[in-house]
Amino acid sequence: MPYSKSKTEYNIQYAKKNIKRIPLDVQKEKYEEIKSAALAIGETINGYIKKAIDNRLSNTSNSLNTQQRESQAAEPKATEIQTAHQEPPVTESEKPRTPQKKPERKFKPFTESDAKKN
Repeated sequence: MPYSKSKTEYNIQYAKKNIKRIPLDVQKEKYEEIKSAALAIGETINGYIKKAIDNRLSNTSNSLNTQQRESQAAEPKATEIQTAHQEPPVTESEKPRTPQKKPERKFKPFTESDAKKN
């Protein structure tokens, strides 16, 4: 049974609001491989690719959670940080520059009044 005009319009509006297309280019040999794997387990190619992405995301998030737990266990507690905190060594380029003194003049600058004296 074909969709009614209102159902088609609803589907278009829903897709605009909630669906993001991801173009996927694969070589023909790879496409045939994906297609045969999907058909072997009774899935569509689209469904097969989506499940593969979900599995990868799940593995990645599990891996990140494990890494976060490991890094949190390895991080020192706040009291350890306060007692063990030391300032890093300062390199020459990071040292504040002290203003250098201007050399004192041995002679007074020559002025017009000095010329009149002679």
